[in-house]
Amino acid sequence: MQARSPTPTITDAEHLAHEHWGLDGQATSLVGYEDHNFLLASGAGDRWVLKISREGVDERALDCQIQVLKFLEESAVALLVQRVRPAADGRCLIPIETGDGGLRWVRVFSYLEGTPLAKRRRRPRPFLEEIGRTLARLDLALSAFDHPGAHRHVPWNIERAHEIGRYAEHIPDPAQREMVERHLDQFRSQVAPRLAGLGHGVIHNDANDYNLLVRDSADETPVLAGLVDFGDCLHTVTIAELAIAAAYLMLDRDDPLTTAAHLTAGYHSVRPLTAPEQGLLFDLIVARLVTSVIMSARGLHLEPDNEYLQISAQPIWRLLERLARIDPDRSTSWTFPASLMCAFQLSLMSLSSRMRLGSGFMVQSSSRDSITRPPP
Repeated sequence: MQARSPTPTITDAEHLAHEHWGLDGQATSLVGYEDHNFLLASGAGDRWVLKISREGVDERALDCQIQVLKFLEESAVALLVQRVRPAADGRCLIPIETGDGGLRWVRVFSYLEGTPLAKRRRRPRPFLEEIGRTLARLDLALSAFDHPGAHRHVPWNIERAHEIGRYAEHIPDPAQREMVERHLDQFRSQVAPRLAGLGHGVIHNDANDYNLLVRDSADETPVLAGLVDFGDCLHTVTIAELAIAAAYLMLDRDDPLTTAAHLTAGYHSVRPLTAPEQGLLFDLIVARLVTSVIMSARGLHLEPDNEYLQISAQPIWRLLERLARIDPDRSTSWTFPASLMCAFQLSLMSLSSRMRLGSGFMVQSSSRDSITRPPP
C-alpha cells in the first residue's frame, strides 16, 4: 500500500495495523529517534507498539532487531524484552511504499508495562546492581547469537568513537568542541588500539535510562521491568554494554561514580570483567558521553525542531565537566568489587588527567569540585 503522507500519521498506523496484523484499536504517537512509533490500544485492553522506519533504513539491521528478540524468547531475560508479533501472512517486516517512491518497513512488538528510568529519581544500590546483573545475563545470552545486520558501520559503535570527530564542528561552543576533540584524539591513540584484544559479541548497545523500564514493588522499591529498543544492537566490544549503561545512569546523580560502581558490581557478579576490560571501562564510559553530545549536535543541525535529540545533551555536558574535575584520590572510597578497584582507579586517574590538559573548558581539581565519597 501507499502511505497517505511522507511522514506516517496516526491514521496510517491504524490502517497498517488492521490491514496487515488484523489489529483494531486507537493509535497514539510515541517518541522515537530512528523510527515513527505508535502505541496501539484495543478495546479489549491489549496494547502493541507499531514501528515504521524512516526511508532508506538497512533492512538487514531491522531483521537483526527482530531476530535478536526471537532469540531471547527462551533466555534468562525473556520476560524483560518485547515479543515480535508476525503479520497475518507470517512476515515480521512489512514494506510500504511512500508517496514519493521511497520505502519504509513496519513491524509490531508487544508493549511492556513500565516507566522509563529517566523519570525515577530514586535508584538504590540493589536496584542498580540488578540492572548490572540483567545486562550481564543479556550479554551472556547473546554470546551465542550473530546476524549479518549486527556487523554494520554506524556512528554509535564505541569501537570507532574516534571516527565521528568530523561531526564535532556542529558543537557551537568552542571550548566544548575543543574538549571533545581532545578526548577523541586520546581515544584514537591510547584506547582504540587496545580494543581488539577485548571480548566481542552482539549487544543491545543503548541501555540508556529511557530504554530501561521500571515499576514499583509492593513496598515501593523500584524493580526493573524491561529493556526496550534493540534498534541499535551491534557486534562490538561486549563491555560496551556496561559502559553505555553507566554513562547514562550517571547523568545528574549526586554521586555518579558510586552509581557506576554499583552497576559494575552487579554486572561483574554475573559476567566477571577481565583485567583489560577493567582498565578500559572508564575510557569507554566517557567515549559514549562524547559520542552522544556529538551526535546530538549533528542531529540538531539536521533537524533543529527534533526535541528528542535534546533529551540528554545538557546533562551529559554537566557530567563531562564533573568527570574532568575528579580528584582521583577520592575515588578510592567507592563501594566497588576489590578486584575492580585498582584498575578502575588507574583508568580514572589517567583519563581525568588527559581531559584537563590544555582545555579552557576544564577546571583543575579541588576538594570543592571533587565528586563526594559515599558515606561509610
